[in-house]
Amino acid sequence: PSTTSKLIEGLHKRHMLLRQTAQDDRRRSILALTVEGETIFLEASRTILARLDEHFATLSDEQVAAIKDVTTMLSTLFTPVRTHRKLCAVSE
Repeated sequence: PSTTSKLIEGLHKRHMLLRQTAQDDRRRSILALTVEGETIFLEASRTILARLDEHFATLSDEQVAAIKDVTTMLSTLFTPVRTHRKLCAVSE
């Protein structure tokens, strides 16, 4: 099994992810976070943002502006592959 399949299986076993076979293509799964998975995701997001705030506080205004410029550019480049927390189909 692929790394992604192993990750999905681990999250499913820990009741953090719901998995359902897609009706139109049995090779795909429909995935959604459970309430527990959503809670853990939000806690992790808050922790990461707090750590980023700590690191950004040490930077100069020019450094922060440069990071914002690069982030904007990268966001534009990767918009089609942006991740989301809605239901998504994954081929296994």
